[in-house]
Amino acid sequence: MVITFCLNCNNSLQLESNLTISQRVTCPHCQIEFEIINLDPLELDWVYDGPSFKSDDLTLYDEDWWPNSTSESLSPS
Repeated sequence: MVITFCLNCNNSLQLESNLTISQRVTCPHCQIEFEIINLDPLELDWVYDGPSFKSDDLTLYDEDWWPNSTSESLSPS
């Protein structure tokens, strides 16, 4: 058995001995889920389940937001 502390509520967490990297564990006290990011020493981090992006999905800017680059919009008022 491995004992560590919850990153959220600081209560002790008793975890099984056969842990793996990327394994998720939940604190029984505050119900927050963590991910094991290192085994020696044991290190937990908050789980991030946000959007994932592929490299071909990324753009530098949103074309609808980008200012109009016509000569009229660049001329002084």
